[in-house]
Amino acid sequence: MQKDKIKIIISPDSFKGTMSSFVVGNIIKDEIEKALSNVEIIRLSISDGGENTIDTFYENCKGEYVEDHFTSPNFVKQKFKYVKFNKTAVIEAGQCAGLNFATQKNPMKTTSLGMGEQVLHAISSGIKNIYLALGGSATNDGGAGMLSAMGVKFFDFKNNEFIPVGGTLKNIKKIDVSNLEKNIKNISFTAMYDVTNPLYGKNGASYVYAKQKGASAKEIIFLDEGLKYFAEVVKNQLGIDMNVFGSGSAGGIGGACYAFLNAEMLSGIDVVLEKSKFNEHLKNTSLIITGEGKFDSQSIMGKVVGGIAKRATKAKIPLIVFAGKNEIQNQEQLRKIGISKIYQTSTENQTFEEIKKNCKEDLRKAIQTFISEINLYI
Repeated sequence: MQKDKIKIIISPDSFKGTMSSFVVGNIIKDEIEKALSNVEIIRLSISDGGENTIDTFYENCKGEYVEDHFTSPNFVKQKFKYVKFNKTAVIEAGQCAGLNFATQKNPMKTTSLGMGEQVLHAISSGIKNIYLALGGSATNDGGAGMLSAMGVKFFDFKNNEFIPVGGTLKNIKKIDVSNLEKNIKNISFTAMYDVTNPLYGKNGASYVYAKQKGASAKEIIFLDEGLKYFAEVVKNQLGIDMNVFGSGSAGGIGGACYAFLNAEMLSGIDVVLEKSKFNEHLKNTSLIITGEGKFDSQSIMGKVVGGIAKRATKAKIPLIVFAGKNEIQNQEQLRKIGISKIYQTSTENQTFEEIKKNCKEDLRKAIQTFISEINLYI
C-alpha cells in the first residue's frame, strides 16, 4: 500500500428486506472511489448468522452453492441452497426454515425439517464440518423437525412416530436417537447464533420472537410451554439440558444443536469475522465502515455492528455506520461503543414501500454527505 493512500474496510450487514450486504458494500465502495482517488478499499460481505450468511461464506471463503429440493417451513418441497467449501458446509435457517420462505406464517405449524435434509445432503457429499446459521427462521419447533430428518424418532403417547412442530411438542412421549448417532458419526457441528435468548421463559424464543412469526398471544404461551416441555423430556431421557446460552435462536434450533448434535455454540458475527480474516485486514487501516437496516439497542448485542465495533475500538480505528433507521441519537453513548457517527439513509415517516423503492439512492446521498465530512475521521 502506498503511504499516501487511505485504507478503508467496508463491511456492512444486509439492510433487511431491501439490500443485501453485497449490494450495500458495493454502493459504498463505488461512491467513495468516484469521489476519492487516494483510497485502498477492502470490501467484505458480513452477516451475524442471520439472513445472507451463506452468501458471505460463498464470497469470503470462495465457496460454491449447492441447490436442490428440500422441505419448506410449510412442508412443501422447493429449491433451497447451502454453501460448501473444502470439507465444510454452511446451512442457514433462513433458507429451508426461513420466515421469508413461509407462505403461511404460523409457528404452531411450521417446520425445520428441511434444515436436517440439507445436513444429510451435505454429509452424503463428503462434508465433515457443518456450520448452522441460526437466524431468520419461521419456526418454533425446538429444532425437532431438523432432528427428525436427521434420524431422530419422536413418539407420541400412543407410541406413534411423528414429526413435532411448535404446536405438538407437548405430544412427545419418547425419543430415539440411535439413527442420528449413526448418521452424524465423525461430523463436527458449529451453531452460529445471532441472538443470545434462552430456549423458554419470558426472554425465550416464543415470547420474544413468535409474534413476528405469526403467533397470537395465546399461541405464544402455548409455544413457550411446548419448548419447556420438550427440554424436560430431553433432560429426563438423554440427561442433557437444552436451555443454554443462545438456545432460543431460530425458534429453539439452537437448543437442538447443543443437545443432540454436540454443537459448539458460537456468536455468528464472531465466526463470520474470523472466517473473513477481518483482524488481518486491520493493519494500516484508517477507517472502518459498516451498516444495517435498523440500528437500535439490539445492534450491539451479538449483531454485525456490535461485533465490528468491538474490533474497531480495540484497534483504535474510527467506525462509521450507515443505517436505514437510527434509534440511538446519544453521541456519547455511541462513542462509548466505538462508533464515530451514524448516517441515517431514510427520512422520517417513510413507508416501507417508499424505503424499498428509494433505498439505493438514499444510501448514495448519505455516503456523499459522509465523504464531504471524511476529514473529521481520518
